[in-house]
Amino acid sequence: MGRKIRFEYRQPENMPVIHADGLYGGRGSTGDFILNIYQECPKPLTEEVYMLDDANRLGDRVACTEDGLTYQRDIVGRFALSEAAAKNIYVWLGKQLGAVKPREDAPEDGFRIID
Repeated sequence: MGRKIRFEYRQPENMPVIHADGLYGGRGSTGDFILNIYQECPKPLTEEVYMLDDANRLGDRVACTEDGLTYQRDIVGRFALSEAAAKNIYVWLGKQLGAVKPREDAPEDGFRIID
């Protein structure tokens, strides 16, 4: 009969939860996979102009520098994975994705991997 090994998981109380919209990366000089995880959001406004009434109270907004086409990507984490670890994650993700029924309202390009 085969031998067993048990792994016990620990995590710090203040461990952050990282939301990822995507990742990019490649192979490092040692052959490890380097994965940069990012979050993306619309670029914030850089300027707004409002009218003032006679009492200097804020009125209607008359101009702003809103650009709905520009998004910012903030790198929120980086992983370095050996080839063996990358293959294990690949297999695990394949199993997880195969067990999930696609949602009808899910976006086609949800989580992206950029080459």
